[in-house]
Amino acid sequence: MAKQLLVFKADCFAANRNKQGSNIIIAKNVEQTERGPASRQAVNITVPDVEAAGKFTPGKSYTVTVSED
Repeated sequence: MAKQLLVFKADCFAANRNKQGSNIIIAKNVEQTERGPASRQAVNITVPDVEAAGKFTPGKSYTVTVSED
């Protein structure tokens, strides 16, 4: 059984796709700074699947789980 190392809830900050794949940013405690929105707690997911970004909605809450095999 996999050992869970980290579990937290956060909001989708951005979900973009391009020719190489998808880039999804899940962020927690997003604050407005003079340079724009920023967060010190974020997970950046980059995958070669171009359809993955379409499964996430910016502003919607998601649970991130990291497990050890």
